Amino acid sequence: MNSYGGMINARDDQLRQFLGREPPETTVSELRTSKRRPRRARVMNTLIDWKAVDLVVFSVNLMRSHWVLVLLDVEGLRFLYFDSFLSGDICGVVPIMRRWVCDDIFHQLGEATAAGLGLDNWLVVNELVPRQLDTSSCGLFALMCANPFSMRFPLSFSQEDMPAIRQRLSVDLLLDRIEWIDEEAVVSARQ
Repeated sequence: MNSYGGMINARDDQLRQFLGREPPETTVSELRTSKRRPRRARVMNTLIDWKAVDLVVFSVNLMRSHWVLVLLDVEGLRFLYFDSFLSGDICGVVPIMRRWVCDDIFHQLGEATAAGLGLDNWLVVNELVPRQLDTSSCGLFALMCANPFSMRFPLSFSQEDMPAIRQRLSVDLLLDRIEWIDEEAVVSARQ
């Protein structure tokens, strides 16, 4: 999870360099940014610069047996919860994330900014994701939700695509970079 998250972070940084400009800085108190550019995503395995993100991705292991994903959508003022078993936040992950985010922003940007965000009022959305039908693919489902969402792509995979996706993720980890988009893995799995 952490290695792949680091690759999503690196891809985001490279994409911003490739575009030839740094996206305009957005302060946390402004929150809204243009939807025409890629998200400024950060997977939570590093310190977060709250002034420079639109989206934060948290991968969470529940009870040492199941991976879920929580996305903090700063643009949309909401928490998105992705669970491939479609059971919702039965372990109370989002309230813990909400508290942590508020504390971290408080320490980085001050009490006024943290209070001004109104994180307690942000919507929590249980996102519809493809349903996991086995007991061993939850981590892949979590990664396959993080990758397209950070690029503003729709989810386009299913349980049947997991063998090809597992192979592609293995190649990515070996090369230490993401070389494909979700649709490519799904198309190869369905051929």
